[in-house]
Amino acid sequence: MQPGRSLIGLPVETFDHRSLGVITAIDGERILLQPKFQRAFWIADILVRNVTRDAVTLHVNRKVLARYRHREPGAEAGIATLLRSPVRRISGAVCALASALVASSLL
Repeated sequence: MQPGRSLIGLPVETFDHRSLGVITAIDGERILLQPKFQRAFWIADILVRNVTRDAVTLHVNRKVLARYRHREPGAEAGIATLLRSPVRRISGAVCALASALVASSLL
């Protein structure tokens, strides 16, 4: 996220362009989202993919968002849960493959 810039009031959408609501609070590494006609929930800021003047986009799509929603701050997903996400698994596999290729080229 961009330091020194207030994100309060910005709309938030998932990677598949589904509207989630607006940011109503930021507490350290946590973001409070307020959807229309639903209860507010917290997510970890590590899920933020892009911030523009008009909106915040998350790395996750609507189907897996439930894994990362928390009613209380500080209860967000730990690293183990984040590593189970499809994006993290794919990027982890790519890193492992790149490391193996580099190691084999050094031999």
